Amino acid sequence: MVMLKKFTAICVAACSVFAVSLCGCKKDDGRSAGYSFDNPYSFDEYHMLGNEAFGLSGTALGTRLDLHIADKDNFADKAVYARAVGLWNDVCDLIADVNDSISTTLETSAIYKFNAAEAGATVQINEIAYRILSEAKSVYSLTGGYYNPAVYQSAEIYGFPSGERVQKPSKLPDAETIEACRALSANFDKLELSESSGGYYARKPSETVTVNGEKQTLKLDLGGIGKGWCADRVHKMIEDAGFKYGYFSFGGSSMSVLKRNNAESDSYTTVVRDPRDSSAAGFCRITLQDTDMSSSGDYERFYEIDGVRYCHIIDPSTGSPIQTGTASVTVIGGSAAEDDALTTALSAMGRQKAVEFINAHLAGRKVIMLFVSGNGGEIITNCPDEITVTNTAYKIANTVEDGKIVLQNVA
Repeated sequence: MVMLKKFTAICVAACSVFAVSLCGCKKDDGRSAGYSFDNPYSFDEYHMLGNEAFGLSGTALGTRLDLHIADKDNFADKAVYARAVGLWNDVCDLIADVNDSISTTLETSAIYKFNAAEAGATVQINEIAYRILSEAKSVYSLTGGYYNPAVYQSAEIYGFPSGERVQKPSKLPDAETIEACRALSANFDKLELSESSGGYYARKPSETVTVNGEKQTLKLDLGGIGKGWCADRVHKMIEDAGFKYGYFSFGGSSMSVLKRNNAESDSYTTVVRDPRDSSAAGFCRITLQDTDMSSSGDYERFYEIDGVRYCHIIDPSTGSPIQTGTASVTVIGGSAAEDDALTTALSAMGRQKAVEFINAHLAGRKVIMLFVSGNGGEIITNCPDEITVTNTAYKIANTVEDGKIVLQNVA
């Protein structure tokens, strides 16, 4: 793979170890619309093609997913190959179940029903939506609200509707509309979750606002943290299936990296995408194995008006797209679900708050942030000795003392 996007936020430079994805026909097993998965070749076809690894891909939640598994004996044992196919089918089932639970466009999904419910209503949701929403509430609390999956309407008024393409507006929303949507999303902490008699429930906040003449209730988009939630579980599924080489990528924004099947190194050389240059070189490299990671940035979904960039990442404190100068955030370690939400939160915090948060809460994780200004930029990271900067226009702007980031230049 050349770019494992969010949109292609990270690419694995060592992917020559993997064959081209085993793309055949698409699975058609009566599942709902909204996702498709590659159908693996048979054991004989696989070896006839001379593939070096088991690699399959698909689409769900509006983005691409990739599973690559390597085997020391290159799946010469038919039973091992069958185990890999079984793993892929289990992964497809998991992704489909998550899509059916948290999709904002599938009318049968739990989150769609929640979004459509009246203010103050208690909505029965399924366990997957409950677990993901519980994790979202936890990260919301940890970040002081800088990760907020309820900025649904704020994103929408700026032309970033959930589950759809960017729709650049003819003019920006007015201050009254922006504030109404911001105030609505601030009620996310009032959302209540409960379990009763084996069922799972979410009670919607009673607050409403009027936007463009229509009453609006709180709505959710769990797509970002949901991809990380999947990556966490696929990581365990790969290990439980007895495989230790390979990786899983969901949109490139969320990745679970195992070991590389290579005689020279067990680690992958991972390239962090340059948000202002889509070339394969990225802006820095880092080696990884047996970890999870996520990336986000202002380059995924955006447009420009009068020279100002507006992206899909909403600052919950303003109700508008971030204007913090943060162009890219990568978080490595811990759970992919948390990392996915944390990249969004750190993007919204801006430099000083982000550094304070990293120093206080993320000592066990590696964080790489890029702030772009003009033709240059500054990298803020708590692992400067582990990265190789590949774009000379960007400079590391901090040191690390006792594991804490110390800024050299504060804008």
